[in-house]
Amino acid sequence: MTFFDRQRPFETDDDGNVKCPDCGECNLHHTEFSIFDRKEDEKTAVRIDVDGRGRVSVDPKSEETGPSPRRHGFEVRFWCEHCGDDVKVLSVFQHKGSTYLGWEETKKGEGMKHPYFVESESDPDGSKANAFRAFVENKKDVK
Repeated sequence: MTFFDRQRPFETDDDGNVKCPDCGECNLHHTEFSIFDRKEDEKTAVRIDVDGRGRVSVDPKSEETGPSPRRHGFEVRFWCEHCGDDVKVLSVFQHKGSTYLGWEETKKGEGMKHPYFVESESDPDGSKANAFRAFVENKKDVK
């Protein structure tokens, strides 16, 4: 399956706000970025990840070559206030002189999750993640 098979259209409302590819609402928050610097048709790429918490990682020989079938590209991960914790991935890349912009097809409940929903060392019992999840699901403060 190629990117073109999994791509969903990128849409905005009349004011230019980006719409969620799943529910169509405009309350998206970007969390993480991945940049892929790849020479044409190379089997590896330089991958730079920024995780939204100030951490940057660089993999100079990443086997994951990004959204482009042949060249450079980048991905921005979002979560939606209306859909909950599944992350949506917006991809931008070039192919044969054209630039493509679209949402990666993701399955609800699988794989990537918004980082605030994942338990971490700073939240060993999951209370912060649970409070944040409840806030998003109920659109109100939870103590």
